Amino acid sequence: MKIKLIAKKIKESKKIVLFHHIMADGDSISCSYGLLKSLKSKFPKKIIKWVAEIDFLKERFKFLNIDFKDVISGKEIDKTWTGIIGDNAILERIYGSEFFQKTGYKICFDHHKNKINFKANIFYQDSTLGASSIQAYYIAKELNVKYNSKNAILALFGILTDTGFFKYSLNDYRPLEIASQLLKKIENNELDELYKSMNKKTQKDLNIQKFTLNNYKLKNGVAYLKWKHKDQQKLNIKPEDCAKVNLISNIENSGAWIFFIEYKEKNFIRIEFRSSGLPVNEIAKKFGGGGHQRASGAKINIDWNLTNKIIEETQKQLKIYNKKNKLD
Repeated sequence: MKIKLIAKKIKESKKIVLFHHIMADGDSISCSYGLLKSLKSKFPKKIIKWVAEIDFLKERFKFLNIDFKDVISGKEIDKTWTGIIGDNAILERIYGSEFFQKTGYKICFDHHKNKINFKANIFYQDSTLGASSIQAYYIAKELNVKYNSKNAILALFGILTDTGFFKYSLNDYRPLEIASQLLKKIENNELDELYKSMNKKTQKDLNIQKFTLNNYKLKNGVAYLKWKHKDQQKLNIKPEDCAKVNLISNIENSGAWIFFIEYKEKNFIRIEFRSSGLPVNEIAKKFGGGGHQRASGAKINIDWNLTNKIIEETQKQLKIYNKKNKLD
């Protein structure tokens, strides 16, 4: 029902602007830029724009060859626009949230369990899905969008990244089912280039991997690494480069793994939580974050004593989880 309502409003709207969440990932790109491309192909006469963090996206998603011609500053947005945000229901995490608030009609769709903290005219939440890009696909399907190789690969990209190439889909058939439909539209060479780009390792990547494996700690079932500013300087890398928590995934005798990444110039620590079963989203929520059951994040002020408390809390919850599930 929510999908039909969203499709109806999109049809009625003359001006539409899409948003992504801060520090956009693949799923957020699919729900904003990918959906934008799909909507523009269906409604070429509508004004459809995007508020985007251009410098960040150029650096992180260079291989996608993103076309930024439809990006607007946000200053021209008013109540005549319909705003759309996917893969996020937290106002503070919307890039350009001040402009999103100015839109006259607000649509939000999200696959996380987080409660929405702003007023939306339509809120489409489905935490059973492995990616919000699946929701974006359902919306496009309701609108009878015709996929070509370009917008199909953008839709697939979000599914691949948020499900970890279907590793986190568990027994849900929908990501695979939708991916199979999208693959029919994608040219072989484009898919090959996408996979190469997503899996490419530079010398910088290898240096990060080497440092990680030499310096992570494992205690009471929790593997973790503190990426301090001084360590980033030694490797000549940026904080964004360190966001590779799965380098310490599924180590023997571990049930959860965490990266603490210092953003010294912005005065915060970014936290990446992952697990093999423990609901780390509940731990993330205690520290102002959230996300998936097995993959979540949070952001705190720079306080290394607090990171120790977060590790201790994760160890505590892991012990309870293991006992409950007879994993000890």
